[in-house]
Amino acid sequence: MNNYGDELLLKSALKFFKDSGVDEILLLYPKSGSRKIGGIKIVHVNRNSIAAIISAVKKADLVIGAGGNVFQDETSKRSFIYYYFLVRFSLIMKKQVVLLGHGIGKINYKCDYKRMRKILSDKNAFGVFRDQISYRYSIKFSSNHLRGSDLAYGFLKNRERLKPVEGRLGVIIKSEWPELEDLIEPFKSEGITEVFLIVTMPEQELKYTEPMQKILGAHFDVSIKIGEVNDLTDAISSCSLILTERLHGAIVASFFGIPFLTRDNFKTKAFFYDFKEYDSFFKDKGPSEIGKALGNMRRYDFEKANRVFVDKNVLMYEYTITWFKNIIDILKIQKGG
Repeated sequence: MNNYGDELLLKSALKFFKDSGVDEILLLYPKSGSRKIGGIKIVHVNRNSIAAIISAVKKADLVIGAGGNVFQDETSKRSFIYYYFLVRFSLIMKKQVVLLGHGIGKINYKCDYKRMRKILSDKNAFGVFRDQISYRYSIKFSSNHLRGSDLAYGFLKNRERLKPVEGRLGVIIKSEWPELEDLIEPFKSEGITEVFLIVTMPEQELKYTEPMQKILGAHFDVSIKIGEVNDLTDAISSCSLILTERLHGAIVASFFGIPFLTRDNFKTKAFFYDFKEYDSFFKDKGPSEIGKALGNMRRYDFEKANRVFVDKNVLMYEYTITWFKNIIDILKIQKGG
């Protein structure tokens, strides 16, 4: 879908499924076809065809949601209804549904709360949630649910960080930056000499990053970075500071031990809830908010606190693999395989 966060989760999920003994995946996809990745047969299912989705669910031994923050209606109620339909229909068909590495919320509508409760309370629904807030909410309705982590750690845990470049700022944005000129001097005082404008969703972000390149280019060495998952992950890992409006930009920075400033929103705060020391959130990209976020970063030993947070999440990811392998083994025994 040309979205760095989604593609990162897909790569991680395919590795996860291979490690767990999955033989075939019916994958929701924009176009028809099939392929093999890592020895797993992948059959594309038209994500916009109700008939194709119903047929795929009926064929499946297990229905899996592979991470993300799809159960929220803050940015798109339509998206919430789409995924609710997928899960609810699967449960009606008596299929076991596993939500791997999901976050829940923010949910604003009472009717969507009721829908979420229907999913979470079903005896055939199992969630392994990536943050403490989603986990605490889910266990109000069923003991089937567990605490896990974001699936991105499956991809990241086998990657080496590129040698960091001192003074290189990585920026991932999804909205206009109106007061950018006012941050040139503060960036210089932080020792910034180079800026990577990392584009994770070209269709949305290029219209903002191209004007930024013109403004910042008069003061810093500025590059726009566009590419696939490996390229963008390497670009992030080479920076000495990350400023991001996207959650997976923050997760990748954290994994590589790079100090990061990130947007103050529900899903980001939920994910970093366990990182008790962290308080480098910004409500907008104005000078006062960015300055405050930078100041908060200096109040504690980021490297030490972040390492504890990352190690905990990698451990929870490994636990999720073990738990999921057991489910696959049980399914295979039931099928006589």
